[in-house]
Amino acid sequence: MSSDPVADLAASLGDFARGLRTLLNDRGLPRTGSPAATEAAGEPYADAWGDRPSGDIFGSMLLQAWSSADHLLAAAELISSRSVTAPPYTVMRAAAESASIACYLTE
Repeated sequence: MSSDPVADLAASLGDFARGLRTLLNDRGLPRTGSPAATEAAGEPYADAWGDRPSGDIFGSMLLQAWSSADHLLAAAELISSRSVTAPPYTVMRAAAESASIACYLTE
């Protein structure tokens, strides 16, 4: 067991954020056969909501998720530096907001 919980927090937060970024980079499109891919193929809301609303929402969701991952990586760096107080809160709040927007867009 580590004797430095602050370093452990920064390391695990960074590992999570890097894992999220890897997942997002590897899965640039909805998985074949998923509800998102099925809806995007037919675009049932194409007229009322634009030319390809499902694809547009998926792209917006990806940008929000990447933003959240970037903010989490920044928070890990700030925690590791041990020279700041307020900025970890600031970037963690932005990460939570981006993640919540991504969740909202996928409902």
